[in-house]
Parts: sequence; structure tokens; C-alpha cells
Amino acid sequence: MKRSGAAARMPVTNPTEAELAEFGAECGRVLLLQGLATARASQRDASAVLGELSAAVRRVCVCAKGLDERIDALASE
Repeated sequence: MKRSGAAARMPVTNPTEAELAEFGAECGRVLLLQGLATARASQRDASAVLGELSAAVRRVCVCAKGLDERIDALASE
């Protein structure tokens, strides 16, 4: 997945930091929920937003797997 915005500009020094940056970018996609609400409120087709949201949720799940252990390891460094 292409990194964009602040995550793409952040210098990354280790793999855990890179994963945290990517996780942050994916969490930012939660703003898609606002797009979904807007589409539904205006009675527009929300299928495109739902597709993007589904992909973002899947990616967050993949990024989050094992992330808590890596965060704990960062705290002890």
C-alpha cells in the first residue's frame, strides 16, 4: 500500500516505527465513516465508500496483529 500524507514524510528508523506510521495512516481512514454518513444522509449510493472502508478495516487488522507486543518492546528500549 502506498503511504501518503504525514506518514510518507516521516523518517522511519526501525520496522516498528514504520508499522506504527502505517497503522496511523490507516486509522485516519476512519474518516470514511463521515463520508458514509454523508452519502446515506443525502441518499446517494454508498457502495464506493463501503468498499474503501472495508479495505481500510482489513488493513488495520493486519497492521494491528502483534503490534501491542512491539509497542511494549519499544517502551523497554
